[in-house]
Amino acid sequence: MGTLMEFYGLYDIVSSWVEESFGEQELEGYWKHIGENCCSHVPQFLQDHGYDGLHEWFSPLAREEGFEHQLIIGSSEAVIDVIRCPHLDFSQQNPIRDKAPLGCRMDAAVLPLLAARGGFSLEITWGSPDRCCRWVFRKGGDDVPQ
Repeated sequence: MGTLMEFYGLYDIVSSWVEESFGEQELEGYWKHIGENCCSHVPQFLQDHGYDGLHEWFSPLAREEGFEHQLIIGSSEAVIDVIRCPHLDFSQQNPIRDKAPLGCRMDAAVLPLLAARGGFSLEITWGSPDRCCRWVFRKGGDDVPQ
């Protein structure tokens, strides 16, 4: 079995090829297709478990992939601060693109869709001196992005 960095490299090559061959819109469609078919359980899980479900869903994923994060659950929102990101680590070690890392771009395309289908809105902000990105989930994701 390959390492996680090898996976990111292979995934980056495939996504780069899709984008170069078919364009950014088709690449986002490819990612959404993956999200809808490989992560279809996430919206129901979020509906069933609410903000606590974010912890149950994201924390094991973060451990497996090597994210360093803080999760703060409040009464009106849940915030995931990603302090160290394997997508950024990979792109800094393998600078082959001038755009944001593909893993981050995929998260921005797929996660709001999954959150909305789970009854949440999701706002993602990028970069600050103390974190890579911040994901803010709030209940009430009636507008499902296409």
